[in-house]
Amino acid sequence: MELSVRVASDSDVDVLARLRRDWSEESSGGPIDDSTFEAAFAEWFEAERDTRTFFLAELDDIAVGMANVKRYRRMPRPGEPTGSWGYVGNVFISSQHRNVGLGAIPLS
Repeated sequence: MELSVRVASDSDVDVLARLRRDWSEESSGGPIDDSTFEAAFAEWFEAERDTRTFFLAELDDIAVGMANVKRYRRMPRPGEPTGSWGYVGNVFISSQHRNVGLGAIPLS
């Protein structure tokens, strides 16, 4: 098995949306009938992409997980340079890939 984590690109929006749907359906206990979700996700992604870095975890080139880091600019303080900080969020691994040792596989 080959595990990799990479920064997602604009071309990965459909994959990220699929993982988000999987996560939501797992949390709700079954399929969610929402034909507008993928378009809403793509719109959200477009609005957020300048302040977030999205990551995909792939096992043998199949996306099995995702995460993102939201970047915030710090409020300026006298005598100090303005910096940034990040908030790690939306970390998800598909249920069939949890607790099977993925964390022990060296990243490629």
